[in-house]
Amino acid sequence: MPKQKGFTLIELSSVIMVVGVIVSAIVVGQVMMTKSRLMSVLTEVSQYKGVINSFYNKYNGYPGDIINASMLWCSATCPGSSNNIANCTTDVGTAGYCNGNGDGYIYWTGGVNNDESMRAWQHLYLANMLPVKYTGIHATAWDNIYNTNIPQSQVYPTAGYVFYHSGLFDPATIERNTLFFANFYTTTFSPVIAPPDAYAMDTKIDDGRPKTGNLRSQYSDDAAGLVGAGGAAGTSCAIGASNVYNYSTSAAFCSLQFIFSN
Repeated sequence: MPKQKGFTLIELSSVIMVVGVIVSAIVVGQVMMTKSRLMSVLTEVSQYKGVINSFYNKYNGYPGDIINASMLWCSATCPGSSNNIANCTTDVGTAGYCNGNGDGYIYWTGGVNNDESMRAWQHLYLANMLPVKYTGIHATAWDNIYNTNIPQSQVYPTAGYVFYHSGLFDPATIERNTLFFANFYTTTFSPVIAPPDAYAMDTKIDDGRPKTGNLRSQYSDDAAGLVGAGGAAGTSCAIGASNVYNYSTSAAFCSLQFIFSN
């Protein structure tokens, strides 16, 4: 009976080495893909900030907040206009107004017609600064619909952007204009980024802290703001009430607010 030959130690070592190289390449590739996605989000935000600044410089006000939008882009009822938009009349307080109140803040109210944060995207389209024709209204109170009244992220397809006039500030009465990045589900939102990834983005462009600087992070629209259920490690974006990201989890526990004006 012929003697069976097994693998030599050298052959086994070679196989293990090849497997190790393959696994390492996969892990490195995944890390690089994650970094690329995060940088792409920052690029999206930078592009929107650039458009907002261009609008401000041209019209001396923020989109959604300017008081003369109906004069710029439509008559009282927009008849026959190439930029004809439904529900576009005159001022704040009038059902379907197109104008903001001119106070320097882009207010989010959740109302069907009287929401500057929805009108902002419409104004940017009407100013030929964005390609998508946003409706400027909520079909029903609070609803957010991608590529209908708010833009969808090209990097995270479940996420999008909403203008918001306040946020994670101390004291809470401080007003800021922010671009809010999260998973929006019609009447609510949920986090999209893991805390370590949010930290990586924060350290790239800001101070690396969830509660301070020009990039703020929170869990979702819960009353606790920066923390999720219970605020314990593994269940929130930040660790409890601290100003430290929760590095212990890779779950998506952070939504982001990018401040673009004081």
